[in-house]
Amino acid sequence: MGGEIAGCSQMEIDTLTRFGDYFGLAFQIRDDILEHTGRCDITHKSLSDIDNLKSTFPVIMGLDKAKHYLNQTKEACLLELNSLNTDTYHLEQLLKFIDTKDL
Repeated sequence: MGGEIAGCSQMEIDTLTRFGDYFGLAFQIRDDILEHTGRCDITHKSLSDIDNLKSTFPVIMGLDKAKHYLNQTKEACLLELNSLNTDTYHLEQLLKFIDTKDL
């Protein structure tokens, strides 16, 4: 929607949509990893997805593969941003937010 409001072309809107999909996935993977590794100080969750028997990326894939998938997903975000012919500084900073704490 933001791309439409900004007057982006359909190709740019499609690229921004893919970025958003990848970003959401990366955010969820990181959240799962933080919870799996006991980083409640970062997630601020009182109930664990693991305690509630929810499937998480580390449970399904294993911790190392989940971390690798997170990196691949962040790379996909960057590829989408790099394909845009405009300033993507703020979106890049949003992506860096995912890495604000060590895993």
